[in-house]
Amino acid sequence: MQIRQVKQYICDFCGKKGLSSGHMRKHERHCTKNPERICRMCKTLGVEQRPITDLMAILPNPAEYATEYEWGWSGYNDRLFTDTDTVMPKLKDLVSDCPMCVMAALRQKGIPVNEVKSFDYKKEITGIWEMMKDEEENTRSLVYDCY
Repeated sequence: MQIRQVKQYICDFCGKKGLSSGHMRKHERHCTKNPERICRMCKTLGVEQRPITDLMAILPNPAEYATEYEWGWSGYNDRLFTDTDTVMPKLKDLVSDCPMCVMAALRQKGIPVNEVKSFDYKKEITGIWEMMKDEEENTRSLVYDCY
């Protein structure tokens, strides 16, 4: 039997765990729960990253929607999610449709991302990668057409 002790590194913001200090340092720099995060998606899209405080100011305060249920379970009133859906177009416009910044604002504000109907992270991130792939193919075909 072999016994091996390893160091485990934990993100100070979201609690993600990893065995590589370098990987976790990189994760912390870009973590959506880090108030000082650097958005790689904004860099990729070539847009200016907005301060997270500006983004969070638009969103409703979840504490005002807290509800206690009879079984001792606590959660949020459905109005939180309808009010969030109402301001989502303004938030998306402010971040130039960067899904990472939208997710960061929701997570740091304490709004459950999966309950917001007007924001589908997977769909939006896939749309961006498809758009970038199409642009790259168009650029490549223009280069070959020149020869």
